[in-house]
Amino acid sequence: MAKRDGRRGRVLGLVAAAWVVVMAGCSGGAAGEGGGGGAAGGDGGGPTKTHECWQGVTTYGISTNPYVVEAVKGTNGTFVDHCDESGHLVQYNCESTMICDPQACEPILTGVVVEEVFDCKGACKAGVCERGCPEADVALTVVSVDSTGTTLNDAVSGTGYTCTSVIDKNSNDGWACTGAEAVGATGKAGESTGSCHRGEGAFGVAFPVGNCFYLNCARSN
Repeated sequence: MAKRDGRRGRVLGLVAAAWVVVMAGCSGGAAGEGGGGGAAGGDGGGPTKTHECWQGVTTYGISTNPYVVEAVKGTNGTFVDHCDESGHLVQYNCESTMICDPQACEPILTGVVVEEVFDCKGACKAGVCERGCPEADVALTVVSVDSTGTTLNDAVSGTGYTCTSVIDKNSNDGWACTGAEAVGATGKAGESTGSCHRGEGAFGVAFPVGNCFYLNCARSN
């Protein structure tokens, strides 16, 4: 939640000599106009956190999390994260107005909630994006290797990841990441890329007999 910072009086004093530039949803993602769509009660199990857009407070907005269902409350209502028909995540943020004087500019919340669409690459479900990668140190077992790619399962949760290509990081160890001998092997998930949060996995797995880096991965269940 945005905090009042005691500068509201100074800000109001600037308005008479200021020019205004409206910025919707300054904290990331493409913001929509107004607060349409996705009113309270999105398709998740209910928000775990509610942010409030305090009118007149100096701030750039709120920090949103694509893996957690959140709500945002403003003068135009309360809105909850949800998925659209294309599998993208619809989130909400606080609209800002930039107020400037000859010395500096400050972003001021208008109190209005605005919409942002976060591209999950179709991997949005129940109001959150599904990661295309496992968390670090999760145990993964190779369940199949064929011409279409490799499928690995989380040994504990059963979550599957299907990857269309792989880099064998130890090509001289006599064990191939795409070979029949890989089926049934269990290793620990390691390094991953920033694309994971958009449903496009790229991550490494350290097996006892070799290291593999999987590309173009997606959740299979």
